Amino acid sequence: MFARIVFLLLLALNIGVACWLYFAPQSSASQLPATDRGVPKLVLGDFNEWTRGLATQMLNERLQSVDLRTHLRDPHHATG
Repeated sequence: MFARIVFLLLLALNIGVACWLYFAPQSSASQLPATDRGVPKLVLGDFNEWTRGLATQMLNERLQSVDLRTHLRDPHHATG
């Protein structure tokens, strides 16, 4: 009896989280703050994308990525 209740609660929890993720607004990537031209930007965050989606598309359109290998002393090893 207890195992059935726990199973049903976990099932309801999983369905609730799935619905919340499915219906969550996807427009947070379009709200990047404006900065001065020529000033480097550092964007940190967890965009919760398992595949390349809206956040990746918006960041690729607005920002330019940096190749970190040019800034390393030994290009074959990362520090840290």
